[in-house]
Amino acid sequence: MLGAAVVAVTLGVIAAQIPGTDPDAMPALRIEAAAGPASAAGHAVRLVVRNEGTRIAAAVEVEGRLFDGEELLESSRVTLDYVPRGSATRAGLWFARDPTGLRLEVRALGYQEP
Repeated sequence: MLGAAVVAVTLGVIAAQIPGTDPDAMPALRIEAAAGPASAAGHAVRLVVRNEGTRIAAAVEVEGRLFDGEELLESSRVTLDYVPRGSATRAGLWFARDPTGLRLEVRALGYQEP
């Protein structure tokens, strides 16, 4: 009896990990950004990209833009190979200017279904 219960729970966990079959489902990407250290390469902005959706996202392009008021000062992009559903991927953007005191906008530009 205990063996059957263990098998049933195991199958339930495995079934919960199978992506949905909804063809209209999309990745749900949420991006967190935080200023990082400066280096010879420039000023870093560290990113955590979370996929809270039911679909995998590949080739995720993320853009960060620095503004002083309404004036766009510079932008930076990074492409993430793979952001699994229900997980997070870390990345970074480099800027020539220090983002401290400037408005930083970060967004996903697109993705590819693997």
